[in-house]
Amino acid sequence: MRSTVRSRVITGVSALVLAAGLGACSGEGSGDPEGYAEPTRLVADASTPFAQEGQDYTVSGKVLGRLGDRSAAFAGWTEDGTEIYQRFPGRFDISKRPGDSDPRQAALMARDPATGKTRVLSDRPRTARPAPPLVHDLGYSATTIDGNRVLWVETYDISLGDLYVHDLETGRETLLVSAKGAGKSNPPWPTGLVDPVVRGDTVYFVGYTEATVNEVRGARGRTSVFAVPIDGSGEPTEIVPGATDLFAGPDGLLEVVLANRLVRWDPAKGPDGEVDGSNLPGPELYANESGVRMSHSEDGKPILIESPKYGRFQITVGNAGSVYLTASDRWAAFSILLEGGTQAFLLDMARGELRRIKDVQFVWHGRPATPETYIARPQYEITPKTFDVLELVPAD
Repeated sequence: MRSTVRSRVITGVSALVLAAGLGACSGEGSGDPEGYAEPTRLVADASTPFAQEGQDYTVSGKVLGRLGDRSAAFAGWTEDGTEIYQRFPGRFDISKRPGDSDPRQAALMARDPATGKTRVLSDRPRTARPAPPLVHDLGYSATTIDGNRVLWVETYDISLGDLYVHDLETGRETLLVSAKGAGKSNPPWPTGLVDPVVRGDTVYFVGYTEATVNEVRGARGRTSVFAVPIDGSGEPTEIVPGATDLFAGPDGLLEVVLANRLVRWDPAKGPDGEVDGSNLPGPELYANESGVRMSHSEDGKPILIESPKYGRFQITVGNAGSVYLTASDRWAAFSILLEGGTQAFLLDMARGELRRIKDVQFVWHGRPATPETYIARPQYEITPKTFDVLELVPAD
């Protein structure tokens, strides 16, 4: 469904977290915004300098890659600093996967970084899954942190599942939308491939309206963006028919992907909410609440970046393969293939400076208590126990 990694929880691979304390901004933005000067043109290749520790960033902490003997993925911080993780089914030693009677399945976990104590937020037994063809272990995929609330799609198929919200202050867990009957009855069926977006008391999510469900390939079919009350008091309403991906946009708007193009959408107008002049062609696309938008149309073409605060950028990347777009207010990140493997790049849009991140393969924007945190996958390490937290040095 999406070809970018973007702000997605890492699924059992190594990661760093990059943080910088900068405020967010919003703006109008479009596929070809009036008033923007010619784009700043840069080249990403093996000659691009590396970011320097102490000059460009400092190491300020660590997050975990395992919880006990289980592989885990760091999802981000809640408003009070609690760390949220996905703990995966099976032990870290994959030769000792649990049997049907093993109660230790996938779980959504909270960890106090001060004490190191962990607690289970959600952990349903294997028997909670529906009957075939949805035969996979329960898992946790698309995850969004909103203050002290955690939203996630609990998957029992490769690509779809149930949308929940857990309030850490009250301990209340609410099922918002279920994929029970997927492919047969009661659509929409939430997909686990796209993170939900929260706007006030409303949750927006991508769900299947028509689907063929297969235990190997997952669900295939038509999707749309839907809205549902975050307290579970109402039924889902279709907002963007045919949309395949979803991002938070500026000023309460959404950014959605329709037919491989990024379109800004006013959810208050429902199916008629498309904002004129906001089309940006893909297929690799990314957007965020600061109004930053990124696009890569095909191999050999440049990456295009629009920022309402810093203008436009065009980055030549050659035959880069998938570029894994992500951004915050000030920083834009991507990865390209270089000799020796995939290399992560970080663009400081305020300074117009491009840097490689040494020994890092991927970097993407996370879900922390501040808007300037990234999650990255280091090179050369498959299953590290901890990941560094890096704080980027602000511009002068």
